[in-house]
This record gives sequence, C-alpha cells and structure tokens, in this order.
Amino acid sequence: MTLEELREGIYQGDCLVVDVRPDGEFCDGHIPGSSLATYHQAQEEVWVATVASWQSRHGRPLVLVGADQETTGRLRQKLEEKSIVVWPSPDQPLSAWAAHGYYLAHIARLGAAELALQLAEWRVIDVREPHEWASGVIKGAILIALGTVPERADELDSELKYAVICAHGHRSRLAANWLADHGFDVANVVDGMANWTGPVIYP
Repeated sequence: MTLEELREGIYQGDCLVVDVRPDGEFCDGHIPGSSLATYHQAQEEVWVATVASWQSRHGRPLVLVGADQETTGRLRQKLEEKSIVVWPSPDQPLSAWAAHGYYLAHIARLGAAELALQLAEWRVIDVREPHEWASGVIKGAILIALGTVPERADELDSELKYAVICAHGHRSRLAANWLADHGFDVANVVDGMANWTGPVIYP
C-alpha cells in the first residue's frame, strides 16, 4: 500500500487505521481518523483479541501504524489468524504522512488543577451525560454529551481552544480525538471532573 492509497482509504471510509503507540505519543500527532490501541508485548494476546473485536463490529480492513515493521507484521499475522483483514501499511507511515505535508491531529493534555489555573485560556466542553451534569459543571462549560459531539460540532468556533472534560478522562479523550481530527484546537482533561476542585454551578 502506498501513502496515497492509505490516505484515500481513510477518507473514503474503506479502512480503519489502528495506532499502537502510547497515549502521549498519539496525542502529539496522529493520522486523522486513527483509533488508539496501545500495544504492550506482555499483553499481546489481549491486544489482538480486543482489536479483533473492534474489527468484527465495523467490518473494515485495518491498517496498523506506530510500531516497527517486525512488530506490525507479527500483529498482522495474529489478527489474520482470527480472520481479520489487515492491509499492509506504507513504510514509516507517520513520518511519511508528515513529510508529505498532510494534516496530523494533535491533542494537548491538561490536568484538572492545571485547567483551573488556565481557565481563561480555554472554553470547556463537558461531554458527560445529562444526569451527571446535575452534580455540578464548570461555569461557562458547553454541555455536549459524548454521543452528540459530531452532530453539534458546528456550534463550536474553530478559532477557539477547547478543553474537553468528563468524569475521569476516557470519554473526553474520545471526544477530543474526534474534534482534533476535524481541525479543532483541543486538550483532554486527563483526570476529569473527579479531580476538579474549583467552583461549580448546577444547571
């Protein structure tokens, strides 16, 4: 597969890119539309089973990026043994992507305490569910439940910086990933409202 074929496959929805790097490296720059599935050799069988489960739900071929060719080749073989279709990736796809001038999505990382100190610099998006907002939200936060982020993204100003928060940082990472893929300047609040000690209001 060439880099151009990979790019076309992503934009046409013909494949799913699985990035195997740690979260921090993924946030520093990833191919838009990628899914993060951090690989640890000690948990290889669990990783293979998890990624195979993803693929069985959406049915698209996978493209593995973020590891050396030996590792991705071994993981590809293990997935194919489970009847998962894995396309070969271009050589060094992440560096080649950047070298060609293609957009890499970036996600900043903030702690709740850090956000409290920098609150004037960010618009906060709270992606928890409505029943969770009743326990208190950050004043001025935009309330957008995770599942409605794509349909409500046109309410956001692409010129602003957004800090995305949930209870503990997992759902906010998913939302921040989607927003970053679509060109927004975003940060994930990695420890969430569980560690927010600033004032709240009750919508």
